[in-house]
Order: sequence, then C-alpha cells, then structure tokens
Amino acid sequence: MKTNQETTGPESSEASARKMLSRAREFLRMEAEALHHLARTIDDQICTVANLILRSNGIVAVTGVGKSRLISEKISATLASTGTRSIPLNPTDALHGDLGRLRSEDILLCLSNSGETEELTRFVVAARPLGVTIVAMTGNAGSPLARMSDFVVDMGSMPEACPLGLAPTTTTTAQMALGDALALVMLEQRGLSSEDFARYHPAGSLGQRLLRVREVMRHDDRLPIVLEGTPIKLALLIMYTTPGRPGAVVVVDGHSSLLGVLTDRDLEPIIDQEDTIFSNPIESIMHRDPPTIAPEAPVHAALDLVQRTSREHLVIVDDLQHVVGLLAASDIPGFSCTSAGAKTRIPLAS
Repeated sequence: MKTNQETTGPESSEASARKMLSRAREFLRMEAEALHHLARTIDDQICTVANLILRSNGIVAVTGVGKSRLISEKISATLASTGTRSIPLNPTDALHGDLGRLRSEDILLCLSNSGETEELTRFVVAARPLGVTIVAMTGNAGSPLARMSDFVVDMGSMPEACPLGLAPTTTTTAQMALGDALALVMLEQRGLSSEDFARYHPAGSLGQRLLRVREVMRHDDRLPIVLEGTPIKLALLIMYTTPGRPGAVVVVDGHSSLLGVLTDRDLEPIIDQEDTIFSNPIESIMHRDPPTIAPEAPVHAALDLVQRTSREHLVIVDDLQHVVGLLAASDIPGFSCTSAGAKTRIPLAS
C-alpha cells in the first residue's frame, strides 16, 4: 500500500515550489518599492556630499559594521572606479591602528541603518580629533551616529524584506543604491569619458573594448627601432637594452616607413650558425610582413590580431604607414599565453 507521503509528495513539492517563487517575487517587489520610495524622498543632502567630495583633495574612506561593512567595500570600489580616490576601512581594524590611514583632508563615509552600532560610533569618536569630515548614511537621522556627523544622508525608515524583520535586506539594498547614485552624479560632474573610465578598468573585456592601442603601445624611448642595413649585432643590442625589454626591434627606411620586424622567434634559425652572421644586415633575417594596426584601434582588435596571426608583436603605423609604436602581446591588458614557451635569448657576438 502506498503511503500518504508517496501519494501527495510530487504535488506537495510542486505547490511548495510555486509558493517559494511567489514569495521570492514578493521579496523583490518589497526591495524595489523601497528604492522607488527612496528615490522620491531623498533630499539635496546627497548633492552637498557629492560637491564636498568633488572639492576634496583627500580620500573617501567608507566604513560600516556587519552587512553594512560589505556594502561599504562595494561603494568604495565603485567610487574608485569612477574617479574618486577611496578605500574601505573596517572600524575594528581602525581602532587597532588603521586609524593612521586617515588625514584631516579625508572624508569618512559611515554606513549604518540604525546609526547606533557601537563599534562604528566608537570609530567616529576616535576619528574626529584627526579633523576628518564625517558623513553618515543612515535610516535614523536622530541617531547617535547622525548627531556626531557633519553631514547626514537620510535614507528614512524602511521595513526589511526579511519575513522576521531582522536580516538586513531592504536597507542594505538602499545603501548600495545610494552609493551608486553618489558615485554616478560625481562621474557626470567630472565629465568622465568612456576612455577615462577604461583607464580604471584596463583588464578583461571592458578594458579591451574601451582602451585604444595608443594608450598601451610602446613609443618614444620604449620603441626599439633601427634603419635598414643595421648589422644584426647592433639591432640585438638595441632590442635587449630598450626599456621594458620588448623582445623585438622594428626596421624602417629613411622615411620611417615599415620594412619589417625582428623578434626573438626570428632569431631561432641562426642559433647554431657562426658568429660572423651577426655582422650581416638585419634584412637578412627579419620578418618582412609583420602584422600592423592603427594607434586608434581598440585593444580588443589588437588581441584578435595577435591570436589570428600567432605573432606576439604588432607594429603600430599611422595613416602614412609610418611607424609610431610597438605592441607586445604581454602589453595587452588581460592577455595570457599559456602555451608560449620560454623565449630564446641570443648572446651578442663579441
């Protein structure tokens, strides 16, 4: 005979899943509604704080306790990535020596929904004699934290989405959103461009999409370049003494037009030959058709070219095909080559 559990199990499981999904949606709606309410009620104090930071020569130290500390790390990271010098600061660590990270020109942004967290208020009391500006982001404008702060960004009282009304949920979502809003209004005020933004995000797909080749290429004294007819020995000397050791040297004619490139890879066939070969002109062993790219090309296009041609060096040329730079694969942010073996180093002939 089947038990009642065996008979009703699948149906109960499906009903439970539907109930869970319904509750998940309800929790999300509660947090979304709290953000809508915050967007309507937030006052111009956030603008005051934004202008304060924009005029400051110091850093913004962001702090909190518990879940607010985790949010403070995210806000600090967002500020840093949008042009504001910022560090996260743990109140406990600050009370045990990290207070020395702060200077009088700095701003201390304190996150606490209740504004009554003991570790945080103790930190603020210890930080005030340093002359730092204290900013509270709190849901309780009458709290001890708010009273001892120079500026208060008031989130207002809001119920937690937690069915017990205990776990920080809605309030931490509001803190994160306010931190984003603060960072983004300052981004706009600074007139930060996508190119500026890319400088703070050089690695990964974001940096490769926004960065331009000219921003990472080797040029001026870091560009190893020789004229046609240069002896291999001298070309190698230039290759290996150029700052950054690029592992390549570009060959041009008298008009700076590209003729070829000599890399470590191109030297491999002559390893076992007589030393006299090093007196031959560089044209005898250089690679005559190196891949080229324009300085304004996006970095991801350079990475595609490296992968497509299997050449580790790209020559940067302008509209007139004059050489203006060199880009090694290792110069590309986020590039990794797991299959590349050790480079061959050729001793200079005496």
